[in-house]
Amino acid sequence: MNQDGDGVNGEDPGDRYVASVELGESGPKVVDAQWGGSEAFTLDRLRVTFDKAINVNTFTSGDIVSFVGPNGSISTSYQITAVSGGGNKVFDIVFGVQRGAGRYELVLGPQIEDERGNRMNQDGDGVNGEDPGDRYVASVELGESGPRVIDAQFRGSNPRMFDSVRLTFSEPIKPSSFTEDDIVEFTGPNGTISTSYTIVPVNGSNDTQFDILFAKQNRQGTYRMTVGPFIEDSLGNYMNQNGDHINGQIPEDRFILEQYLDTSKTKRYDAWKVNRPIRDYRVTRSAITITEAITISDLSVRVNLNHSATGDLRIRLIGPQNQSVVLFDRHGKNGDNLRNTWFSDSADISISQGKPPYNGNYRSIQSLSMFHNSLAAGKWILEVRDTKSGNVGKLLSWSLVVTGTMEDGEGGGMGGMMSAFDNSACVWPVYYLPPSASNGDHSEEWNWADPIEVG
Repeated sequence: MNQDGDGVNGEDPGDRYVASVELGESGPKVVDAQWGGSEAFTLDRLRVTFDKAINVNTFTSGDIVSFVGPNGSISTSYQITAVSGGGNKVFDIVFGVQRGAGRYELVLGPQIEDERGNRMNQDGDGVNGEDPGDRYVASVELGESGPRVIDAQFRGSNPRMFDSVRLTFSEPIKPSSFTEDDIVEFTGPNGTISTSYTIVPVNGSNDTQFDILFAKQNRQGTYRMTVGPFIEDSLGNYMNQNGDHINGQIPEDRFILEQYLDTSKTKRYDAWKVNRPIRDYRVTRSAITITEAITISDLSVRVNLNHSATGDLRIRLIGPQNQSVVLFDRHGKNGDNLRNTWFSDSADISISQGKPPYNGNYRSIQSLSMFHNSLAAGKWILEVRDTKSGNVGKLLSWSLVVTGTMEDGEGGGMGGMMSAFDNSACVWPVYYLPPSASNGDHSEEWNWADPIEVG
């Protein structure tokens, strides 16, 4: 061997070869690097962040292995300082101003040590100080400012769904540079979305608009997509989303789109021309059947009826799962009728504060929020009870307005509608009691097994 290259072979110890490695606690590594320039289209610094505090005495200009630009190796001096408040993890490497357009690359390490004396372990293999394995390479493209996204939106081929994103760039894009790999992240209400993508230029856009197509998403909530920054314009410049003239920075030059998908729908279901009598001491029922599986977020009820003493009447709504809400409880004394009376939790005043014929919007006696988060599908029953004698009337019509979500994101039919009488016993709170023959109205308990005549 002639290890020392002096032309004299076999010298001992001169021609011995020494190999060394450090095995033990994993050393520090660079986790972030940001290029910067004091002027537009220049570079004069690189900020590096380590995952551990560094022994500042071990990070010197001698740890800069190479610095090359578009014209080859760059000869410059370096000033390396720990950034105040960075806990000796963040360092600025300041060098001579670079102005030439093109790619720059700086290589550092691996002899930089943490505060426990461990050399860099950039490749994370547990063996510290490997050269070149534990060197860190930072690169950037300097030149004409790259493209940026100037408009973006999630879109759906049908209502209440997303199945594409349209991006509009500030200049024409090289289509071959925009691939699935440029979609960094896609998340929805349930977290990361796993899907394939098809990326196509929009016809007539001169390659400034692109559609990203993906599998249909129809769950209500916030969706977020991150793209870039290695999408190129026609001259090969990477994205410059933050406008600092340094192209292709991660994460600064990535573009993030966030948009809320509202799958709620509002539908009205009507029972027209009910025209059923409201008789003394009787219960009149009418039903609307809904066939759509809408999860309710809001519910309103409209009632039209004729009666010469609304103070006789108690009205409630019964849902498909037998939930019930009292809408009206003997208000208005001898006043006449309910005319387009809407019961809604968003109304400003309670029905107890209104006057016949109660035209307008009122809060019901009990909140309609009882029905929130339940399915609208099934039979809904409106019950009108006349608690006194001497005044009668008719239930003319009533309606339900349902707002909610459908997970499939599709539309659907209007649902079945009907009005009917029910000859079964009425399931009613115990304080709604039938009067005795001698007493027009009282509050004594009664036998729940007794059938109540309706109609």
